[in-house]
Amino acid sequence: MIKKYHQAATPHQRAWAHPATLKRPVITMNARFKKLNLGALQPQILDLTGPLETLVQAKARAHHNQTTAAG
Repeated sequence: MIKKYHQAATPHQRAWAHPATLKRPVITMNARFKKLNLGALQPQILDLTGPLETLVQAKARAHHNQTTAAG
């Protein structure tokens, strides 16, 4: 058996390359993508992921404690 993988692509690239994607949405996507300042977005994303990670860990601990106490 030979495994064949697709070339790595971002969601933007996959949407752009999909045959069912119409031209107008691609133009809109490209225009919005060009306006993004990825350097400015990264610190904002990191600021948001910290509290999210804390919340996920707290929920995992609560779930673990609940299943341990019940079992």
